[in-house]
Amino acid sequence: MMHKMAWLHRWEHLDLSDAQKEQLRQILFNTKKEMIRRWAEVRVAKLELKQMLMEDAPDRMLVEQAVRNIGQKKTEMGLLMANAKLDALAVLTPEQRRELHEISPHTECPEYGHKGGLAGALGEEDEEEMGEA
Repeated sequence: MMHKMAWLHRWEHLDLSDAQKEQLRQILFNTKKEMIRRWAEVRVAKLELKQMLMEDAPDRMLVEQAVRNIGQKKTEMGLLMANAKLDALAVLTPEQRRELHEISPHTECPEYGHKGGLAGALGEEDEEEMGEA
């Protein structure tokens, strides 16, 4: 299962304006859409690597290149998530950011089977797991 945006689950405790909710919805939508694309690229690259490794005489350089390519794609996904968080934090007021940082990190988290999250707080349903299958 692919790691979701764990930091979003804390935002349901903030008093967000309608404009903030809309901005955050857009950030969430764009990020989820791009993560789905990138996750698919990683899955395809892993499948191709597996096929390479099943050859009678795999080319070591091609295998190494494929592994590096997968690593680069995963790094890009991490950067996408970090940038989404920075974009989302920029939507908040200084007081909301302070409140967000004060919320316990042990607050229930949807990534671990709990209901909640920004998507839930904004009245959206969670999409299918991107990493399954």
